[in-house]
Amino acid sequence: MSAKLVFLRRTAEETALQGGEVYFDINGRNIGKLASTDCFAELPAGKYRLRMYKSHNYGTMIGFAETTVEVNDGDSLLIRYTPPIVVSQPGYLMVSRYSPEAADTAAEETRRQIISEHTKAEEKRAQSQRGTRRAVRWIIWGSVATGSLIALFWILYFLIWEAIIF
Repeated sequence: MSAKLVFLRRTAEETALQGGEVYFDINGRNIGKLASTDCFAELPAGKYRLRMYKSHNYGTMIGFAETTVEVNDGDSLLIRYTPPIVVSQPGYLMVSRYSPEAADTAAEETRRQIISEHTKAEEKRAQSQRGTRRAVRWIIWGSVATGSLIALFWILYFLIWEAIIF
C-alpha cells in the first residue's frame, strides 16, 4: 500500500490571469508542473518536503512555498498552491484530505473567485471611464460657455464703444 499526494489542477481562468507554469518538488527533486487536470504522486508512507513555485519573466522563478507533510499508507492529501500577487512575496500552500469532490470544489472556488474579481475590476474600469467622459464633457461645455461669454463681452464692448463715439 502507498500514500498519494494530489496537486490541485490550475483552472483555465487561473492560467489566463497568472500565466507562467507552476512547478512542484518533493524532497528537492522536481516532479512536474501543474496542468489542467489534477497531478497525482504515489509515494511510500513517510515524511516529505514539498515545494511549489511559479515561472516568471526571463526564466526566473517566484512565489516559493514550502511545507512538510507526513503521509501514512492509504492517505491521500490534496495540495493546493496559491501564487503571490506581488512578485517579491512567497506563495501559499494548503494541505487537506483528498477526495475528488474536495478537488472539484477547490477548483470551482478558485474559478469563481477569479471571475468575480475580474467582473469587479471591469465594473470599476467602466465607472472610471464614465467619470472621465463626464469630466471631459464638463470641460468642453465650460470652455464653450467661457468662450461664448468672452465673445459676448467683446461684442457688447464694441457696440457700446461705437454708440459712445457716434
